[in-house]
Amino acid sequence: MEANATLAGTSGVDSLLALNYMGIGINYMQLAAYDSSFVYYQKAFSLYEKSGNKYRMQVVQANMAQAYYNKNDHQKSLAIVNSLLLDSITVAIKLNVLH
Repeated sequence: MEANATLAGTSGVDSLLALNYMGIGINYMQLAAYDSSFVYYQKAFSLYEKSGNKYRMQVVQANMAQAYYNKNDHQKSLAIVNSLLLDSITVAIKLNVLH
């Protein structure tokens, strides 16, 4: 976590910081700490949105859909999946969402 605080003050590393946030979100999801995973997914999403990286934004959304599904919030999961299927920029994300 100290590395993230250091990176936050450094210009030009938003994508690296977002990737770290994504990894932390994945770790929390694997620990079934879904609310914590959403915090870090949202941080990653915001940084990718700021940089205009739509592909990575959709990867984050796919992970959020998985976390909502694992949390038994199927309605939120399905809403994200449906939006990704309508707007996904790559076939790989579509296949990942459907998996």
